[in-house]
Formats: sequence, C-alpha cells, structure tokens
Amino acid sequence: IFNKKNIKVIAIIIDHRIRSDSSLEARNVSKYLSSIGISNKILKLKKNYQSTGIQKTARINRLNILRDYCYKENILHLFLGHHSDDNVETFLIRKLAGSQIEGLNSIKPLSIYRDIEIIRPLIFFTKKQIINYAIKNNLLWVNDPSNNNTIFSRSKIRNIISKTSKENKNEISKSYKNINNLYDDYMEMIYLC
Repeated sequence: IFNKKNIKVIAIIIDHRIRSDSSLEARNVSKYLSSIGISNKILKLKKNYQSTGIQKTARINRLNILRDYCYKENILHLFLGHHSDDNVETFLIRKLAGSQIEGLNSIKPLSIYRDIEIIRPLIFFTKKQIINYAIKNNLLWVNDPSNNNTIFSRSKIRNIISKTSKENKNEISKSYKNINNLYDDYMEMIYLC
C-alpha cells in the first residue's frame, strides 16, 4: 500500500536518432503527453551510424541511458511497455538461435537491471488488447515504422507470426507458456543439486 501523494510518475521518451524523423516524433509524443497532464522527459541517444546490429545496439543504449537517468533522478522503479506479443517474438528468436530454457523463458514481468527494478505491467496483454484500450479511451499512439522493416530479425518474426494461422499462433503461445511454467521447477532443481 502506498500513498499516491508520495509517488511521482514521469514518462521517458527515447529519441533514438536512427531515423531522420525520430526527434520530431519524440517532440510530438512529449507535447501530447503534456496536453493530457503527464510529466515527461526526452532522452536523446547519440547518433548511431553502424550498419549491422542496429537494434541490439539501440536496445543496449536505451537501457543504459534509462539507467543513467534513473540513477541521476534517484528513480528506483522503471516501467517498460513490453507486451505478450513481444514475449512470443523473443521466444521464437531465441528458439531459432538455439537458446536453452533460461533464454527461452524470455521477458520477465519483474527484473533488476543494475540496481533498477524493471516492471512490465503490460506483459500479460496483447498488442491488440492495448490498442483496443487506447481506442476506447481516446488515447493516441505512435507506430514505429522500423517495426515493419524486415531487415531486422524481430520484424521478420513478427511478419511470419502475422501470416500464421490462428492454430499455429496458439501452438507458439502454448510452447512459450509451457517453458515459462517449467522454468521455476527447472531453477529449483538446479539450485537443489
């Protein structure tokens, strides 16, 4: 139980500066959030000119700039917007790469990254459920065009999943859930040995 008066929430917008229009997008998101009464801050990454590993590098850079900002502002809890579709995509990417059970467990609802508690409150909801909620509540959102760029592994996997039959999607989700359910038993077995 906490007293809401002692809680300060701030939305952090990352301007990744990979696409030419990312700064404009970040400013537009900031203006929108301000217009609905949400405090926010834009954090700009250094320009990234590499041609390979773009998404991995961007992910690491995002985590590092978020961590640094949290340290500077004495923020202990960082909420991220990963949803269940992200988890299924991560599961498939790691499965194709030959990951073992630890990797296949994918994105966790709670984790610690360099002394910052990361909370993912949307991890149990699909992207469709989140969009439906936004529509119902007249909320705006931005679609990142790089999500459709099939030069990236995640986008390729997302594209394949979108074309997969409902039955196959259910099988993929079932496989992920089975690994997730077995993970605690697996960890208990490892630490008891």
